[in-house]
Amino acid sequence: MTDNVKRSLESQILELLADEPYTATELSRIVKAHHLTVSRILTKLMMKNPRIRSKKIGRYEIFWIEEDKFEDYVRFVKENTKLSPRARLLVQIYNLGGITPERAVPLSNFTDAEKAIIDELADDGRVIITTNGRVYLTEIGCLVAKGAKLVHSL
Repeated sequence: MTDNVKRSLESQILELLADEPYTATELSRIVKAHHLTVSRILTKLMMKNPRIRSKKIGRYEIFWIEEDKFEDYVRFVKENTKLSPRARLLVQIYNLGGITPERAVPLSNFTDAEKAIIDELADDGRVIITTNGRVYLTEIGCLVAKGAKLVHSL
């Protein structure tokens, strides 16, 4: 069997397992390959990818792909929430590199409305405003910005 055919079988099997659990025999019927070939591919896939799981139930072994709860949560938050102006501003400061006192961003880069939000963020301990009119993120502010970037793909 050529490498392209094996890769094709692997990708077909992964697509099927993403939808619902199957036994090796069921998969072999669907992908039209011998059940021992499918069993070998499943074993190889399980070694490469720890999310592929199996469980013996009686004489049957069922295979499935374990869903990543974190990715589901991120998808839910992304689809059901909007980024607040405060979080958007934290991301903006993060993107401008304001994560250390040495790399603080000048307040002149922001509008008056944004400066008011920066004052609120400073009161909450998310940013630090320096005496020379610059702003940078605290450790917590940096974590919030990274999370918002991750969830909202900014």
